[in-house]
Amino acid sequence: MLRHSARRLLMPLLFGVLAVVGLVALANRKPAPLERVVDPTAALVAEMRVLYARIGAVLGWQLPPLVFTTAIANAASDGRNILVNLPWVRAMLDKHCNEPACAVAAIVGLLVHELTHHVYRDALIPAASWEEQRARERRADHNAGYVVASLGLDPAHLERVLGDPEFCCDLAHDPPWQRVLVVREGASIAWSAAA
Repeated sequence: MLRHSARRLLMPLLFGVLAVVGLVALANRKPAPLERVVDPTAALVAEMRVLYARIGAVLGWQLPPLVFTTAIANAASDGRNILVNLPWVRAMLDKHCNEPACAVAAIVGLLVHELTHHVYRDALIPAASWEEQRARERRADHNAGYVVASLGLDPAHLERVLGDPEFCCDLAHDPPWQRVLVVREGASIAWSAAA
């Protein structure tokens, strides 16, 4: 009778121990590898940094730091850094670019535009007039079109972005259609030089 009672007590105890060991093993088990999830913001930052380095290599320029901040509305040079509002870039790309080639051309154009302001120290030397400020913006748009075309990218993608009325009508910038013409002029000079 004692043997029978011991079995009745040991069996649940044994199953209990096995259950605890199984739970511990399950808790310590490494999860199965999942498909890598890419954060779209991190991917955009990485893409912009790669393109920025490529621009510097092509132009042979010492590039200032590329800083991502929401302290500005879109993009700018403060004389020390190139500042980019990442949510604005994402919204711009979502609105105008449904293919990677468009995104690359738009980002390169944006970065070259701001690098032009940086190289000419536009943020550090105030423009004497609104006309001078518009001339600075034209120079930046021209250089953007030139570099985009020099890299073999389609400047029409950059034109689509700059032709948006969102970029319209402040004292510093020409109307969108004029900005598009300036980008085309820069691109045509690049194409002529390559021919």
